[in-house]
Amino acid sequence: MSSEVEWRDSYGELKLPFMGAAGKILDGNFHVDCPNCHKSTLRFYYHEFNKQKGTGTLWAWCPNCRVTTHLPRVEPGGWRYPDPFRAIDDFGKLEGRNADPLVGRLDKLWDEGKIGLPEPPGTQSKNSKPARRP
Repeated sequence: MSSEVEWRDSYGELKLPFMGAAGKILDGNFHVDCPNCHKSTLRFYYHEFNKQKGTGTLWAWCPNCRVTTHLPRVEPGGWRYPDPFRAIDDFGKLEGRNADPLVGRLDKLWDEGKIGLPEPPGTQSKNSKPARRP
């Protein structure tokens, strides 16, 4: 067995505080303290599942105590979250491909700078091309 502490979903008395903290992230507060250990700022990742409705899932986790939650079918409020998995059609398969849980892989991507703070509403993505003038 690995000496590394496993990721665990928020449950019981942690469920509502973690869901509330994830809601603050959706509202644009990207520096939310962990409601469990209070020793770290929560990290997060948003993936859009329904492009027509503009809704997706936000995962939020604490890199210190390794408690996590997710909010499904939410709107990102105009924020543009970095998403290295944007082009994957069947995102559900991604979660089952590896022994490392999805949140563990997301935490590594955060450390590598591949996911993180979103771009504010109304800004152009670093990865998009400038709009053409007519």
